[in-house]
Amino acid sequence: MSFYSYELGGLQPQFTGLQNYFRIWKDPVFWLAVRNTIVWVAGSVSGQLLIGMALALLINRQIRGRAFFRGVFFFPWVVPIVVTAFTWRWLYNEQYGIINHTLMSIGIIKHPLFFLSSTELAMASATLVNIWIGTPFAVVMILAALQTVPYVQYEAARVDGASALLEFWHVTLPHLSRIIGILVLLRTIWITNNFATMWLLTRGGPSQATETLPIQVYLRAFGARNFGDASSVAAVMFLMLIALIMIYLKLLKVEKE
Repeated sequence: MSFYSYELGGLQPQFTGLQNYFRIWKDPVFWLAVRNTIVWVAGSVSGQLLIGMALALLINRQIRGRAFFRGVFFFPWVVPIVVTAFTWRWLYNEQYGIINHTLMSIGIIKHPLFFLSSTELAMASATLVNIWIGTPFAVVMILAALQTVPYVQYEAARVDGASALLEFWHVTLPHLSRIIGILVLLRTIWITNNFATMWLLTRGGPSQATETLPIQVYLRAFGARNFGDASSVAAVMFLMLIALIMIYLKLLKVEKE
């Protein structure tokens, strides 16, 4: 359909070649969506990875209630996305949201913050929600990898006088490199294609500040009813993700060699 002039309820589709691609290439709204998607994905993946690793390292230790904490940390992953999105919208609400109320009560802010309706805060607020949703997956994956690290390597490092930081850098991290690569790849693909979270939180607003590529595909297809343009944007997303996968496979091949 990306090679056709295909409008819902319009005339018979006509072949137009690359015209749809040329049109979106010149459209600043498309490039705004590309930028928003990169910020959304980069912020979400890095946040999920860093927090997930910290929590995994914490509960990998012999602490009391470890099984309980594993269950608590996994909770955000199993909550339906609709429930999560509307709960966070309530938390962020400028009139009766608990976050604004708490920040004002302890004197950090004097006036309510418009977390989801401000162009300056909307993307960061939505990214924080996505980090909360996806971190449990990172915790489970990294924790599984941590439990395969031979304990004898830690003992050898301690005999050599290595600090906790050096143990992590020279023993733990090399064993996590493969799972980190898989996590980055999977989460990047899933978050790039993620429509529901951002749509339920902001619907791409305000003023297109959070309009990502999946939202733009939806708006072009079912808002403007132009399936040709929408299919072109979707095809560009597909090519971007294929390029990312090819880079990852190349790096994996180099690592094996």
